[in-house]
Amino acid sequence: MSGGSHAAPARGPGPGLLLALVVLAALVAGGFWWSTRLPTPRAQEPTAAPGGGSGSAALTGGVPDGTTDGRVSLGDDGSARMSLILTFAKPVDRLDLSVPARRGAAADTNPRLSALTVEADGRAVEAPDRPEPGRDATVELVEPSTRVVIAYTATGVTLHTTPAKPTRALALVTPVVVAQAEGSPWRVSVDSVKVRNLGCAGNDGMLVSCGTAAGATWTAEGSGVEGRTDVLAQLDLPVS
Repeated sequence: MSGGSHAAPARGPGPGLLLALVVLAALVAGGFWWSTRLPTPRAQEPTAAPGGGSGSAALTGGVPDGTTDGRVSLGDDGSARMSLILTFAKPVDRLDLSVPARRGAAADTNPRLSALTVEADGRAVEAPDRPEPGRDATVELVEPSTRVVIAYTATGVTLHTTPAKPTRALALVTPVVVAQAEGSPWRVSVDSVKVRNLGCAGNDGMLVSCGTAAGATWTAEGSGVEGRTDVLAQLDLPVS
């Protein structure tokens, strides 16, 4: 055998390098997967509302057609005193009020209104004291207005729903629909220690929890684009 030195055998990449290559390949593959599954977002094109109306803020320079702020206080007898504060980007000269029949959880309610008052831009407006359920009532404003306050008392809005818990009830806190405010942002606040939650029901009548609480006040809100929404308060009432 020769006494000369032999060259050391070539070594492959170490374990650390192999791990780094595997991680890099996974990141590249993952980035490609996300880029193919989630395309870059783009601004939604505004769509004209039926009949040429402006159904979204995008069509009115960022100002909604109107907002509705409902405030509700509930009595121990299941009655409710309610007020609606409506603001409009453009003045309105009339209000079309209705108390339509409901579906789903609110189907058995039978709202009856009394002591209804209307103020437009701080001035009292003549209005029907007791609008009839199922029939529209039109309130003509003395002058076009951008802020209207409707207040009324409602009975027949509360249902005892759980035989095993006689005190448990549901109360419809949005019995009145104002045609001029439909499709606009809304908020309903119920101030009562009796309330346990708020539920929202759309056109299908299905009730979904939608309330948030701050102390004794529960609030639900929506953008208006979801269509007509009924809000019901789940509460505990004394058994008469």
